[in-house]
Amino acid sequence: MAVKQVKRVDPGRALRRRRFLALGLGLFLIVDVALVAVALNTGRAPSGAAAETPTPTAEEGTDPGAEVEPEPAVAVPAVLAVAPTRLLVALDDSIAWRATTGACPDTPALPERTTDAGATWEPTDATAPTDVRSIRRILVEGPDLASFVGQSPTDCSPMFVRTFVGGGNFEEFADGLAGTWYVNPLNGAQVHSPEGDFAAPCATVVALAARDASGAAALCADGTIHLTADAATTWSGPVEIPGALNIAASSDGFTVAVAGDEACAGVRLIGLSDVADVVPLGCLPSEQTPQLLAGNVAVSVTDDTIWLWAGDVLVRSGDGGNTWL
Repeated sequence: MAVKQVKRVDPGRALRRRRFLALGLGLFLIVDVALVAVALNTGRAPSGAAAETPTPTAEEGTDPGAEVEPEPAVAVPAVLAVAPTRLLVALDDSIAWRATTGACPDTPALPERTTDAGATWEPTDATAPTDVRSIRRILVEGPDLASFVGQSPTDCSPMFVRTFVGGGNFEEFADGLAGTWYVNPLNGAQVHSPEGDFAAPCATVVALAARDASGAAALCADGTIHLTADAATTWSGPVEIPGALNIAASSDGFTVAVAGDEACAGVRLIGLSDVADVVPLGCLPSEQTPQLLAGNVAVSVTDDTIWLWAGDVLVRSGDGGNTWL
């Protein structure tokens, strides 16, 4: 009977196998940890280095090194000095005449008179009896006496008419022109004074205010004001009053109506002495813009009352324009 041999187990081989498995497992863990570390650090700045901030790129078509020009400020339209279409002259705090004017010969002369401080206005017609057109100046000489410089219907030359009866009738007085101040309606660069015709201080005078036979002030289209004390023989240098729209004579100089003043949303009054000293007066608030007020403002000053016609509003003040009636 044959004897079956039993295969003997090598204990060293089992030990070596366990060590190999342990070593393989350790290597696997090391590689796995390394892969995780790489994944976590992807996209991260190196240790100790500051993170970079993305730099904005210039817009297409622009030079990155060029200076950026600031946006231009929106220009505020200038207030232009234009020939007023409103005329207003008062005798005192109750009696005054007013008129609207326009192109010759299309504009009839239809002045109005008040004897109750402007509460009511009586219409009159100077064109019907005299054929005068386009009133350019009003002179109030008494309760019922008033004169007007207008224009002839044939050639629009200056024409002088007068009423002795408060507008009940009008007559032409050609001789009256010689002793009267007015701007030549056919040539804004010429002023007539009681001494004759003289060159104006600028290319176009839009308003003229006379204190007496020698003293007057001219408002020019460029917004400057010039004074004369010798009946327009010579004129002062320009007085700058920005936004000046019209001017009237006063007992101590002149009063200027101004639009566009930063401290007055409406019409500001400025006192101007005969030696060009400027003194701010009162303000008449208005919702109309300075551009709409241009050409539509008239002012008149008596010993104790300022009359102001601005747009559709006609008011009076006894305290230099601080309050209005």
